Amino acid sequence: MSGTNRLGVATVTVATSFACDGLVEAVRHYTKRFSSRVILLWSPYGAMDDFLRSNLRSSARKTGVWASVLVFRMEDIVYSHPELAPEREDSEQSDRLWKRRAESFAKAVIAHCINHSGKQLILYQFPSSPGKVERSKQATTTVLGEFAKATGLSNLHLAPSTPSFFELYPAFASKDCTGTIPSSAPAAWYDKAADKAAHAPLTSIAVTALGQLISRQTFRCLPNLKPRKVIVLDCDNTLWRSAVGEVGPMGVQISGQHRFLQQYFARLHDQGMLLCLCSKNNESDVIEVFRQRKNDMVLDIDKHIVAHRINWKEKVDNLQCLAKHLNLALNSFVFVDDNPGECALVRSRLPEVSVVQIPYREEQIASYLRHSWVFDRPVTLGSILTEEDGKRTEMYRAATEREKEFNGLVENENGNDGAERTGWRDFIGSLAVKANFQNTSTTKNMNTKIPRIIQLMERTNQFNASALKKSRSDIVKLVGGEAGPDCFALVSVTDRFGHYGDVGLLVWQPSLGTPDCSSPMFWVQIFLLSCRALQRGVEHLMLRHVGNVAKHLGYDDIHVQWKTTDRNSPAKLFLQSIPHSVYCEKLEAFVISAKEACRCEPGHAPKLPSQRAAGEATATTDERAKSTAQSARTGALVPNNADCATSATLEGLRKVVCQLSAGDTATLGANSRTDYNGLFKSLKRSGSDPRARGVIRDEIKVMLGETPFDSKKHARLKEDEESRKKRRKQEKIERGRLWRLKNGLHKKK
Repeated sequence: MSGTNRLGVATVTVATSFACDGLVEAVRHYTKRFSSRVILLWSPYGAMDDFLRSNLRSSARKTGVWASVLVFRMEDIVYSHPELAPEREDSEQSDRLWKRRAESFAKAVIAHCINHSGKQLILYQFPSSPGKVERSKQATTTVLGEFAKATGLSNLHLAPSTPSFFELYPAFASKDCTGTIPSSAPAAWYDKAADKAAHAPLTSIAVTALGQLISRQTFRCLPNLKPRKVIVLDCDNTLWRSAVGEVGPMGVQISGQHRFLQQYFARLHDQGMLLCLCSKNNESDVIEVFRQRKNDMVLDIDKHIVAHRINWKEKVDNLQCLAKHLNLALNSFVFVDDNPGECALVRSRLPEVSVVQIPYREEQIASYLRHSWVFDRPVTLGSILTEEDGKRTEMYRAATEREKEFNGLVENENGNDGAERTGWRDFIGSLAVKANFQNTSTTKNMNTKIPRIIQLMERTNQFNASALKKSRSDIVKLVGGEAGPDCFALVSVTDRFGHYGDVGLLVWQPSLGTPDCSSPMFWVQIFLLSCRALQRGVEHLMLRHVGNVAKHLGYDDIHVQWKTTDRNSPAKLFLQSIPHSVYCEKLEAFVISAKEACRCEPGHAPKLPSQRAAGEATATTDERAKSTAQSARTGALVPNNADCATSATLEGLRKVVCQLSAGDTATLGANSRTDYNGLFKSLKRSGSDPRARGVIRDEIKVMLGETPFDSKKHARLKEDEESRKKRRKQEKIERGRLWRLKNGLHKKK
């Protein structure tokens, strides 16, 4: 699923169910770091129904809108304007009305997601006005119930389910709004008079906060935004207070803020992220804290922690060691520590690693974590968590056990290449690897596998031959059997250590030929395998399966579609290792004999697991440097969580409001002028669609505070001018006729 349109820029549409003056300026203020990577299209007030039906506007269709953000209040779903709402709603008729409107809204959203399956919809429910909280809660329950009935909507995102608006901005919380958090009054965010008169319920401070929230959801839509997979946690003054080496396991203090921190990362663990420990301590002391303070700790070292490096070495070295141990690249790591010196060292020496510095004051921990954008899930991964997400830690532990056994076999050899290969073949045989090839004809309920198929295509980089991304609509057609029930296979793997899960994907398409070659060919469009299943003989089983299918259909050769990327060298080495395989530049594919594919065995693989390093074993130094630089540039787009947490206070929001009112948007326009003009020039050079470039030009003019060109208005004005000239000519002729008639100069017939 591509995260960009054909112009290479993400386009995000934004709509609100209420009037919100100043929101555009607030969003531009917070998105200035990545303003050249995304184009924001704004829905006019009162167009929410059109937004759901037609994806906002015609220009959005031209540029290929693929993500939408809808901010709504539940009461606006029931009453389009506050003046239409009665003073009191105590009757059963009002209850039925709220329920009926909530169900209708949910069905409209579901229909939008189904009709636009290749696009992502982010829903953000804004708090209701005081007095309508209870009814809004009941209506929300109705909407969520309708969403639960419509299974498989991986392009529907409810953001944020947690934390809520009042958790992100506690200064706005009041007892009337939340029912639990006492405060002064909702006057800081709610303007009752403006809501009643102009349907503009938010104060300028609350509009700024909403702008930050929309910017955060927009950040999730950035093109090529890679998800973080590993969180490396410090221990002392991070998971608990004090140094365990000084006070002992029973002497460390685990406050409510530290428990919140552990709960926060435990929730990320349940969403599929891996947790590691990296601390300068005695290993036995840290482990004893988890053992002796088990009732006080939220994190369990046996359940949540996949690996740890607890020693007195530099944390930079330990991070590299963890990357090698997990066979993952460092650009998928997030380092969490309270020590400013350690954080600065990691930033300087490992710029591809994201760093989150825990604040010194414990009462600020919750705000810092809630405003850390780096932990947000990219929308390209879909909203549905797969079975593999919940079992990822267990799977990586099993992989560690396999690695240990293999290393033991290799160490028993004398070190020569032949002995190592023999040891590896023995190791593969001892694993008892079994691969199950699932498709529509062999497996029921394949529709439930769609989120995992999308996830595999988005997250697999090392062993991915074509790097092809299919949209969700294409995957639905593929799984539904429209292209044939046996044109794909989702590969699940097991061995004696446990279950790998669904780790591989094959998609093939027999064709009649190409312009360069008229003979029929067997095309393998997608050939990918998750990195945790590499070097286990699974790739050989997959190629053997494809070879059998091609041979059964009467094809002599297999054409594996190929595209070189920065990180898919392992796939290239594997395909080159197959006897008599040839790369055809014209076809951009590896040509492999079907007979050789059917005889494919693990003995052909040239690279051993012990030679892999940090997920980039086969990458050259230049490739690693290029990947590191790209990761550093992407990381520079992430706003500083300290700045976001500071702006969550009333003082910080007021400061932003003052900046906007003092002309900060003019400064933003000047800073963005170069980026947007450069973007437009590059699009013009690339030969993109002129109509799409016209839409981009209009968006640039709006960003720079200029009036966009309206072709319809121009035509209307031109038509009006011609009509005026024609009317004036007719009036002149009529005046002349009347003058001649009056003076007796008119012609007689």
